[in-house]
Amino acid sequence: MTPARVTYPPLVFSAIAAAVPISTQFYFTEGPVWDPRKNVLYFTDINARAGVEAVVDAGDAGSSDGGDDAAAISPTDGMVGGAIYRLTLPSTIDVFLQPAGNADGLALDPQGNLLAAGFASRDVWRLSSAGAMQTLAPCTQGAGTCFQQQELNTPDDVTSRSDGVVYLTDPTFGSGGQGFPTQSLPLGGAQGVYRLTLDGALHLEDQTTSGPNGINLSPDEKTLYVSYTLSGEIAKFDVAADGSLSGKKAFATAVTVPDSMCVDAGGNLYVGTLGGLAVYDPSGKNLGTISAGGLIVTNCAFGGADQKTLFITARTQATLAGAPPLGGGALYQVPNMPVPGIPGQN
Repeated sequence: MTPARVTYPPLVFSAIAAAVPISTQFYFTEGPVWDPRKNVLYFTDINARAGVEAVVDAGDAGSSDGGDDAAAISPTDGMVGGAIYRLTLPSTIDVFLQPAGNADGLALDPQGNLLAAGFASRDVWRLSSAGAMQTLAPCTQGAGTCFQQQELNTPDDVTSRSDGVVYLTDPTFGSGGQGFPTQSLPLGGAQGVYRLTLDGALHLEDQTTSGPNGINLSPDEKTLYVSYTLSGEIAKFDVAADGSLSGKKAFATAVTVPDSMCVDAGGNLYVGTLGGLAVYDPSGKNLGTISAGGLIVTNCAFGGADQKTLFITARTQATLAGAPPLGGGALYQVPNMPVPGIPGQN
């Protein structure tokens, strides 16, 4: 069923407050999604090491001047398996799942189960309410997600339609970079945008060499947005009743390193870029860029009880080459957004 629509006035960029830090003590943050049933934000640290612990100083959390870090993440020696963290407002951060297959993008399915794109584990998985991890479209042999019996490259982002159809992107960003070992990628020439249908079948909707990255649906679920990092483009697709895609068109061009994205209930699109979080109205007009401490923005999500808090994940310039350092990743928030988000949507 298509979600009910509420009409909102045009977004006024000047009405958006400044982003303030929640914590700057991660490696490489990504994948924020708000769970409206549990009133928590999940987000990933792709490069978190085994044995991480979150220590929260609630007295400094969310202060307008940044203060000290609201959470200090202390690594111990171990494999880089990534972690999924849980933020309980205003400032409590704890480890929700670790290791997490170096999960990157997160989403919720219609039942509220967590979906994740396993960046280094090369799979897309669902976490049930009982805590069981299920690989979607699994390979006949091996642990990853497969298309035509070939393991995906480095799944990056994922989103779900309200009927359970899942969309995901699969570039080649993780192999031999970001501190991960070089892997053989049989689908390296078929970087893709995929649709996962309710019968478990994976369909290649767009084959490209442009680095498909962020992915999200419009509020009416009739349009799918995809960012292409290597070409600096944001495209939009028409979405059919069965979820298949057609009519690829440019939504925005000349975007500097577009990353993942979120959408508000008014249909405005927010895209992480090298210079911050770029904001576009539904027509594709660039309204401005939200700065997250001058960092490179990786992703965003709306949340809070009223869906008016905008959460932003970001990284430092130090993450551009080699393994990201501790302190390379951050989590920010923008309070009292003029237009709210959509409950359950990443």
